[in-house]
Amino acid sequence: MNGQTAPTLRTMRKGLPDLFRHFPYVGISAQFFPLYAFLYAAGEIDSPAALLLMAPFVFSHAAGFAYNNLADRGDPAFKKNPIAEGMISVTQARWIIAACTAVSIALFGLLYRTPGAWLCYLLYLLLGFAYSGVGVRLKETLAGPFVAAFTIWAAGPWALALEYDQLGEQAILSLLAAIYLIYLGREIYHTIIDFENDLRAGYRTFAVRTSSIVQRAALASSVSAGALGLLLSIQFTLAGAPPNGIALLTGGVVVLAAGIEALYCLRHAGFHPATAFTLLRAGFILYAALILELPALAAAFLVWAFLMGGRS
Repeated sequence: MNGQTAPTLRTMRKGLPDLFRHFPYVGISAQFFPLYAFLYAAGEIDSPAALLLMAPFVFSHAAGFAYNNLADRGDPAFKKNPIAEGMISVTQARWIIAACTAVSIALFGLLYRTPGAWLCYLLYLLLGFAYSGVGVRLKETLAGPFVAAFTIWAAGPWALALEYDQLGEQAILSLLAAIYLIYLGREIYHTIIDFENDLRAGYRTFAVRTSSIVQRAALASSVSAGALGLLLSIQFTLAGAPPNGIALLTGGVVVLAAGIEALYCLRHAGFHPATAFTLLRAGFILYAALILELPALAAAFLVWAFLMGGRS
């Protein structure tokens, strides 16, 4: 604290939103929707209490984002960091991270039982902390986006599928691969838009280590491959039946999103990638409606509520 007094409880409360970033992470839950729909349709879950299966990841995300702020507290002031600003002390941050991690582990222990789910979760925790520090700092390697895509976006759905032994289902396996690839593109995009700040801070991130051509090719190819995986999953779900209105709409949204992303990468300007990722998340919601065989109007309302309730 450089001789300053320790932050008060009131100051800490003001700093917590920036420490945790987007808590409770509702905006990064859309990729769970199709998997929940599959489990419900298969009779594996039948209660709203099943939503608690996401709870361990809420607290582990909180620990991960807080740890990233702790590890980055010496950076130049190009982003909000309540630890660097003195709103939360290093000691307080460490206690908060430990508490969030403990709650996450306890919840996971209560809700998950299978060895596969536990292996996925422990790998997720290890990579989540290694991404920001613990002597590894994977965010400053070429593997950074690949790790972030798993720890932020894909690990939860994978653990859920492993818990209910669903990896043998072609539609679910294709869906899980699509989730990872789509959000790999998003994480590559983050390194691209953070290029100048990372260069100034001396970070050797994916974008700093690679050329513009490689960055944009990797972004476009990962999102396009993810979109194809999602379309393949839809095809497996239809099981040879002709596509209905929701299936056509879902496929159209996914193709449009991938097309926007590819066009952005070719032009280096124009369409913002956030538009593509928002559409892809809407595609996840439509896909869940397709699996549950909801009426088209109900599916439209779900997507409308998502689009009105947040941004990508």
